Amino acid sequence: MKTRQSPNLDDIGCCLYDKNESTNPLLEIEARASNNNIVLIRIHSQKDQGLFQKVLNEIEKLHLTTLNCNTMPFGANAMNITIVAQISDGLCMTVKDLARHLRMVLEQFLCFSE
Repeated sequence: MKTRQSPNLDDIGCCLYDKNESTNPLLEIEARASNNNIVLIRIHSQKDQGLFQKVLNEIEKLHLTTLNCNTMPFGANAMNITIVAQISDGLCMTVKDLARHLRMVLEQFLCFSE
């Protein structure tokens, strides 16, 4: 009988980044993982064309399978993105590293799109 090892998101729980850690004042990222190999990612950012697709592309590159995603406007210039994804066996990072990686990629994207 083959047993499945839990993924390498070893800090099951919450990783919340304060918006002050970012060079972009409107970028907040929160990632939570459950012991059911599911990760919840919430992003609050300025509205930018292509941002949602960039997030989905990065999640795919990280070997996460998107189960559900939602985006909605927040005021005139901001948006909220919520993604629920399945953790695959190829993911070799912690929840904190996942949030940091997404922050780095999105900051670069937002910087170049201005």
